[in-house]
Amino acid sequence: MIFCMALAGSLLLIISMNAKIDIAGTKTQGIVLKLAAQQIPNQILVSDRAFDQRLWVKGRLQSASTCPKLMIMGSSTVGGLKQTFFLQSMLNMWFSGASIEDLEALYVLLEKKQCTPENIVIGLDPWFLNKNQKSERWQSLLDEYTEYQYEHRSFLQQWLWMKKKWIRFKDLLSYVTTKETLRYVIQSNGVTQIQVPRLVNMRISDFCEPDQINRFVDNDIKDIYIRDYDGHFENCQQHLPSPEEKLQIAESYLARNMHQMSNWNELDRDVIKRLKKLVQKYKNLTANILLVRPPYHPETYQILQSDPKIAQLLDQMDQALKQLSDDENVKYLSIINPAYVNCEQTEFNDSHHSNDQCLQKMAEQVVRILQ
Repeated sequence: MIFCMALAGSLLLIISMNAKIDIAGTKTQGIVLKLAAQQIPNQILVSDRAFDQRLWVKGRLQSASTCPKLMIMGSSTVGGLKQTFFLQSMLNMWFSGASIEDLEALYVLLEKKQCTPENIVIGLDPWFLNKNQKSERWQSLLDEYTEYQYEHRSFLQQWLWMKKKWIRFKDLLSYVTTKETLRYVIQSNGVTQIQVPRLVNMRISDFCEPDQINRFVDNDIKDIYIRDYDGHFENCQQHLPSPEEKLQIAESYLARNMHQMSNWNELDRDVIKRLKKLVQKYKNLTANILLVRPPYHPETYQILQSDPKIAQLLDQMDQALKQLSDDENVKYLSIINPAYVNCEQTEFNDSHHSNDQCLQKMAEQVVRILQ
């Protein structure tokens, strides 16, 4: 009995702490949706912790007065691509942990908006086709996803709503959430007051000046989330890992089982089928579509290639996307090997996120293929 009471008390403490800190930003979803709709050029959205990127995209799309000519979709590996890299008007609609469900929901948002961009770029990372890497984050776009799947969807919506609540409960008890919450509390010197996301009237480079950051973010911590009007994100240089830390992160990518890559055993053929159907639908928006495999850090790429199982899976992914692009007459660009775009070690912020130098090279290849 004493053990059960102690266990229950510990679990309640963990749930309460994680719910209060709200490291995933679930309590600010309504605020983010509203701010995204209000955001104008030369404004950035700033938060001292993660916020719902999907609702930012939804709010930004729904409030847009015109349809950008270039739209970028995918995970944070393409999230740094920004307007200054392109001549066409651009909106970067990246999501953290992007999944096929996210892309399906995005289609509904674009269709409802009657938005027909000239070009759509879809970033596809290896874990996108990893059966063991499943994300439930898409449920922020639950209505759009169910509308994509079914015309009569009331029962499905109710079931997914209950599932979403259960997932949220599990997340409050998860090891990852608890670890990140404790890290936040330690870095912020124990301050746990939620800092509401806000719009700031300045460029990211100006905001990242130390005197400016301290005006808008109370806790001097490294995890500051910034999203520009064009949708791209950036990290302040002083908050990035050191060159030694970046290399350590890159070299330990597989050992840390990032994105469940160590457990990757087969391509998710169901996702490939759904992606093919989705590409067909996007083509109905009169869009020119480009599928892209973004680059890894050189050290990380070499480690992946040195593992026979993963190297084979990466090759199978390449062949599957080539076949899909041929079948649907869309463009395909594989630059997962950073050597293809001459991206060096110094041009990455970690194992799979490029900095501006590498992103610029990636953008040049995108423009070349789309022309």
